Amino acid sequence: MSATYLIVGVGTLYVGLRARQAKLPMNSWIGLRTPKLMANEDTWVLGHKAAAGYLMLAGAAFTIGGILFMIIDESLIA
Repeated sequence: MSATYLIVGVGTLYVGLRARQAKLPMNSWIGLRTPKLMANEDTWVLGHKAAAGYLMLAGAAFTIGGILFMIIDESLIA
């Protein structure tokens, strides 16, 4: 379980950093894929810059959770 949390956390942090730098290319796999954001490149960049902080916060939470799951006994997690 900790490996899954770490992978998701690091991946989400990476996407958040790329979104903050406006270097996340428009695609159909990664990012916020709403019809309005995918309408053109400018709205894609603006929407992802607005969401970058939340993406990075979620990524940090998953990463910290993954680290804690490695330390904490599994019976305490349940």
